Amino acid sequence: MDMFRPSPWGAALLCALALQASAQTAPPPVPRGPLSDLGDDLRERGVSLGVVLFSGQFRNPSTGISPGHSANFGMVYFNVGLDLEKIAGLRGTDIHISEVLNKPSYNTGTYLFQTGSGFTPFPVINKTTDLARFTVGHRTLDNRLRLDFGRMNLNREFMVLDMCAGCLFSAPATVMNQPGVSKSSWGATARYRLDEASAVGVGVLEDNAAMWQRTTGWQWRHDTATGYIGIANYTAQRGFDRWAYPYRLETGLFHTTARYDDPLYNTDGTSHVLQPAGTLLQHAGKTGAYFQGRKVYWRPGAVPGAGGRGAPENLAAYGGAVYTAGAGESYPIEAYVGTEWSGFMQSNPAALVGSTLRYIQLGKRRALYEQQARAGYTSMLNMMSGGAIPVVDQPVSRNMFALDLHGRIGLVPGVFVESAVQYLKNPNAMIPATQERIRSGYMFSISLLADFGALSGLSRLPANMGF
Repeated sequence: MDMFRPSPWGAALLCALALQASAQTAPPPVPRGPLSDLGDDLRERGVSLGVVLFSGQFRNPSTGISPGHSANFGMVYFNVGLDLEKIAGLRGTDIHISEVLNKPSYNTGTYLFQTGSGFTPFPVINKTTDLARFTVGHRTLDNRLRLDFGRMNLNREFMVLDMCAGCLFSAPATVMNQPGVSKSSWGATARYRLDEASAVGVGVLEDNAAMWQRTTGWQWRHDTATGYIGIANYTAQRGFDRWAYPYRLETGLFHTTARYDDPLYNTDGTSHVLQPAGTLLQHAGKTGAYFQGRKVYWRPGAVPGAGGRGAPENLAAYGGAVYTAGAGESYPIEAYVGTEWSGFMQSNPAALVGSTLRYIQLGKRRALYEQQARAGYTSMLNMMSGGAIPVVDQPVSRNMFALDLHGRIGLVPGVFVESAVQYLKNPNAMIPATQERIRSGYMFSISLLADFGALSGLSRLPANMGF
């Protein structure tokens, strides 16, 4: 089923979103768990441990290729950090390993084929475990420069996911063919801190979908790689501790070297739907640019300093866009914009509510390909059924929208629930040979994240998610 190169985003990506805060703030007091002394002792010796459970329930009652289905993506992240300076005297060097257990879960192998649009590139999970990270890092130049090499994924440092609860681009999956946070690819990154608030970074990652789709991540072959991705970005952020109206931004450029098929044409200019025996037209690579940012625009008593145990009450606006050049690109433009209200419960700093509008533009050739593929598929069914199944030959809208309302609340320190309802308008079919046009309609999700490392005290609770 991975022949369609489904995106690895979906629930695993939401796990990463859940680990980010909606605003910058100074570290609040963190309760100590029963293993806090052990955790402190291990960190003093250079060993950091963590265990995080994510469980996301998703349902498409009225949208998608096949409405009325649900899926659960359950993942347990086991994290190990080794400070080799403390362990072996290797100054500024560390190792990070993250292994994912894909349990409990169900319908993870087919949910993509039931939802199936650029907005819902759910991962096809077909392995019990996945290697999410195995990197060696080195810090130098007074800790201003950091180098990392190994098994990693793009979203740790590029197209970052913390602009809002649910801010994500589909582009890493639909345009760059990269895995989400529960899987990994070979890569190397360098990040240089310009000052305490800004940095520049560059990265090169392998494009090797066959590895992260079909293996657990520990099979480190390169013979199935199709190319490489180069990416560079600039990031900046200022928090409530020193800034009355904090902001966060990222802008970047990327280029992929892998060749890709044109969504419609053969080399002689004919449609490969109408002339399947023709030779597919291929393009040499993709180049794109992106921007995203978040800015607090209202808060009571607008003076620097958060005060209290968490971020102050605030309203923040956010947005971003990706543009990918090329006549053969299926998803040339993607954008989102929204707002969130957070900090309104000082006893529960994880709590927030917000709304996001997403937009994806379908390329002209991709839209026509979907129309022709559906017409050809239903024509075949029409003949086989003696005319009982009608031929569907309707134009496909290039403008797709998704509007969501979302909320989050903490249960205890290190545990919170996030929920969202979305309405999808004109979603496209990532798998276009369908009997009818993919339906507009609603999707729902509810997710639980539990940081067992923080609950036990074995690891430290992220400062901006504490109580």
